[in-house]
Amino acid sequence: MHKILVLAAAGSVLLGVTGSNAAELLSPPAAPAAKTAAVTTSAPPSGVSQVPAKGPPILLEAGKGTLIRLPRPAATVFIANPDVADVQVKSPAMIYVNAKTPGETVLYAVDADDNVLLNAPIRVEHDVSRLRQSLHALIPGENVAVESVDGSLVLKGNVSTAGRAEKANALAASIANETKGKVVNQLSVATPN
Repeated sequence: MHKILVLAAAGSVLLGVTGSNAAELLSPPAAPAAKTAAVTTSAPPSGVSQVPAKGPPILLEAGKGTLIRLPRPAATVFIANPDVADVQVKSPAMIYVNAKTPGETVLYAVDADDNVLLNAPIRVEHDVSRLRQSLHALIPGENVAVESVDGSLVLKGNVSTAGRAEKANALAASIANETKGKVVNQLSVATPN
């Protein structure tokens, strides 16, 4: 019992000597909570600035491309997602963007002084112009509209028979399969009274 009292007395003396340091050791630290709040914010570190894509997107159909003329020569040209589109530098001030699969990405061009020349969003859609032409040739006179939405081909409108609706769906499916997309068939079949 005597040893326990001596240890207790020694502990109280130690606490008395350290003063406020003991209170800091016994209380939970407040700094990590403030640090956690700072980590969850989305602001970049000081001195760092983000260059987001701006302007209307460059719309392309899969398998097609476009030539882009830059205002001055670029030192670096790159694309965020090369699975969606690819970029080829034809000259320091001219680049070619080739659309691969439906989706979205961003194209950047930077000059030798790290000035951003281009930071444009790229949106690649299915080849709907080819599908529209094929639909008009295969089922002429039908009211079929085609849209590319989130990697899918959407068929809308009215057709005269179920057979024609099936032909339209099969044609859309063949084009959608080229880019691993799917078809959403919203066609209505007109039935006689």
